Amino acid sequence: MILSLTILIPLGGAFLIMLMKPEWRREIKIISAVSGLLCLLISLYLCLKYDITKGGLQFVEMRPWIPSLGASYYLAIDG
Repeated sequence: MILSLTILIPLGGAFLIMLMKPEWRREIKIISAVSGLLCLLISLYLCLKYDITKGGLQFVEMRPWIPSLGASYYLAIDG
């Protein structure tokens, strides 16, 4: 789920900004800064927790998406 957050947090922030009025510049800046900071913190966590001695795929997320087509949602980090 943690890799999905690195995708969903910026998308959620962009969606919120899209709904806001252009006059709300301060709020837009805050939302973009918070979503960017959260994504950065998650990325730093992933870098620190990645075990280079193991190698291979780590932090694997795999879920069936469209089973009739054999498609799945698959994210992982490799060195």
